[in-house]
Amino acid sequence: MKRWMSVAGLVMVVASLLSYAAEPNPTFARLQKLVGTWEAKMPDGKIAVTDVKSMSAGSALMMTQGDDQHGTMVTMIHPDGNRVLLTHYCSAKNQPRMVAEAMTDGKTIKFTFLDVTNLADGQPGHMKGLVLTLPDDDHMSQTWTFHGADGKEMAETFNLVRKK
Repeated sequence: MKRWMSVAGLVMVVASLLSYAAEPNPTFARLQKLVGTWEAKMPDGKIAVTDVKSMSAGSALMMTQGDDQHGTMVTMIHPDGNRVLLTHYCSAKNQPRMVAEAMTDGKTIKFTFLDVTNLADGQPGHMKGLVLTLPDDDHMSQTWTFHGADGKEMAETFNLVRKK
């Protein structure tokens, strides 16, 4: 009898944990639709591949991008209550963090600079912003803004198509 009560208690605890649901986060829900493999044609004609994977029971997204020159960069995206946070593990060897602004049109997600780790004086700059434009489920553009050590900013846009 005691064993059945223990099992019943455990089932109730697990059920309550599974039924816990965070507040809906429409920005993160839209980002979850990006899971898959994406390709962008670069100016030199090469194809750059971006993979987006759902991680940790759907609580985070991992985006990997890389090339032979810079290695693989990882961007982790996750909800934080009603916010969405991004940490970019950059080939500049620092980790800028950004927060998404409220998505107003359902197609544009703008991440703005929050802070950066592992950035010492005299080091190269860091990524300062990311704008994702999602016109449909099979197309995405990423505009990354880099804040240089000299204080100048430059933006670069990548147009990606979902690989099927």
